Amino acid sequence: MAERMVQILLPAEDHERALAILEEHEHDALWAHRLEDRAVIEVLVRTEEVEGILDELSAAFPGKDQLRAAVVKVESSIPSHEDRTAARPEAEPDPAVPLRPIFLRWLQPSPRISRDELSTQLARGAVLDDTYILMVLLSSVVAIIGLERGNAAIIIGAMVIAPLLGPNLALSVSTTLGKEDLFAQAMRTNVVGVLVAFTFAFVAGLFIDLGDVLNPELAGRTQIAWGDIGLALASGTAGSLALIAGSGMSLVGVMVAVALLPPLVTFGLLLAAGRTTEAFGALALLATNIVCVNLSSVATFLVRGIRPKKWWEAKKSVRFSRLAMVVWIGLLLVVAAGLAISEFLVPNV
Repeated sequence: MAERMVQILLPAEDHERALAILEEHEHDALWAHRLEDRAVIEVLVRTEEVEGILDELSAAFPGKDQLRAAVVKVESSIPSHEDRTAARPEAEPDPAVPLRPIFLRWLQPSPRISRDELSTQLARGAVLDDTYILMVLLSSVVAIIGLERGNAAIIIGAMVIAPLLGPNLALSVSTTLGKEDLFAQAMRTNVVGVLVAFTFAFVAGLFIDLGDVLNPELAGRTQIAWGDIGLALASGTAGSLALIAGSGMSLVGVMVAVALLPPLVTFGLLLAAGRTTEAFGALALLATNIVCVNLSSVATFLVRGIRPKKWWEAKKSVRFSRLAMVVWIGLLLVVAAGLAISEFLVPNV
């Protein structure tokens, strides 16, 4: 069971009130230290308890600049949460809480990290700095070499680096929470990353001979199939669920499944070679992946209850989320319509 340590620093006069709030939440351990004019409280809780604790503290101490709370991931604890839970007597079922269907009772409720932890984690992936630009350039180099050689293993290396995935996931969570600053930052980082990768691939394409017949790795990224749409939607959903659950390692598979960089590099290489038809096929695949990742991520965040904590923020986020869903669904319908028309016309050529 995933756990977090919530560390709280606040004025000494608010110490008892904060403890009363924490006692209302299920916790495995609680430590409190009083200094002269400050108090430090540390509480060990399950991951799903964090959001409620932070929300109640924010509501109880509005405008308190001296209140600070930090959430720390707990890798392990002694005794473990399972051992501590097993040692407790089994609680009587609450008659006010409806029982789950019998075929679902053996499943444990899915925990999730707090909105603040999720937002902070994804905001790091939307930072536009020299490291990000360097990662885009390096992954472009790897992708170009892999595509030119037709080597799938090398291309997977560029997929795993996946510098463009972070800004897109940040775009999704900013849409869900109505965070305009994060949205603008993620959009800017996305655009710069795409332009850098495309420019580098286009310049490289001027000096690379792709041959008269494209190798399978290049050719496979110049067309869209219905399976590509399903793959991108499923992978975006899986990646969002992994983020919400705090399972970052699961994202490696998503990086490989929804590769944004290889079709972008393919677009640049083919456009430089004057193969416009195939180039725009690769661009369409890139657009499909971006649309599907953002659509599935926003939908997953909404379904899993990622919401702003303040009512006025929630009101704004609802409008923001609805607009985003309409835009992404509209773009997906355009892609689907184009794919259907192309399948209808090709047999008649």
